[in-house]
Amino acid sequence: MGVDLATSARRWGRTGVLTLLLVGACSSAGGARSSSAGRVDAFGRGRAARAAQASADIPISPPPAVFTGPAPSAPPPATLSSPSSASGTGIWAVVIGVDDYPGSGHDLEYARNDASDVDAVLADAGQPAGQRVDLVDGQASAATIRRAIDWLVAHAGPDATAVFFYAGHVRKLGPTTEAMVGADGQLVTDGDLAGHLARLAAARTWLVIAGCYGGGFTEALAPGRILTAAAPANALAYETSTYHRSYLDEYLIRRGMLEGLGGPSVQSAFSYATNALRQEHPDRMPVEYDDASGPLVLGVAGSVHRPPPPPPSTTTTTVSRSGSPPRQASPPTTQQPTQEQHCIVTAGTLVRCPD
Repeated sequence: MGVDLATSARRWGRTGVLTLLLVGACSSAGGARSSSAGRVDAFGRGRAARAAQASADIPISPPPAVFTGPAPSAPPPATLSSPSSASGTGIWAVVIGVDDYPGSGHDLEYARNDASDVDAVLADAGQPAGQRVDLVDGQASAATIRRAIDWLVAHAGPDATAVFFYAGHVRKLGPTTEAMVGADGQLVTDGDLAGHLARLAAARTWLVIAGCYGGGFTEALAPGRILTAAAPANALAYETSTYHRSYLDEYLIRRGMLEGLGGPSVQSAFSYATNALRQEHPDRMPVEYDDASGPLVLGVAGSVHRPPPPPPSTTTTTVSRSGSPPRQASPPTTQQPTQEQHCIVTAGTLVRCPD
């Protein structure tokens, strides 16, 4: 199935700040279940509708060790060659969406859609287009992904917010090693990501991995950084033809952020997404590691022109997309491990780990 409910996470280093999202990379067929045939979920859909959505999950096998067929290729955007000073303010972002891989047997369907939604969130937050590098399909070779990470480090200054988003295949290389798969079939490992981000000066970074094994990229975490993942380190993630995007994108990015249902911060949008997924698709739960000192809000408060939802309450209720009063669901549990503990990650859980 898609999501393990508990998996061990590794400790991480304590320098820099980052944002990343890996989306919809490896999926398998499966069905969301409801405990009551007559139950209506958070968006007015009952068990039959949820079962139909689950049947639309696109089974995508993990990528092969070696791709066959020619690799797609395209020149990188001109923004990647812009002068650097490592003193930029505001939001600086790298957004990657890869559907097209070498050959034709292992392409994805909706990674580019996920990347497009993230672009829309950043635009709503007031980010100038010149402060974002977009890599799609053949532009996103492994070497260019590394170059884009270096571009982010070279431009995002201490007062900036850094965002790195990756939607595409992710490969599991070992018990504690995961890798993004570039459009050329070559790899960028979690260790590569952490190493290239080691000099990142930005005070705030959002690391979101919406793809298979995304919870395993904890090497890139440090104070001020948040890692949001579509699945734990040993679990698959899903995209679906019902929404034409990944589940994490649909609930966290599209509904939680673009539609304003999740409130102003990354953390509040995650809380909204997990509450809604817990009701509609309980086997598609994301995880989040929060090493930020407070709410991470993209852009200037109020820059997204959508009304925020009512303040969360402790009662579990239904949120309607049709304009009816929303029901609030209880936020996910926040665990506070002791100094002697390793972080234990439960799907749908917000985890804070000790220094």
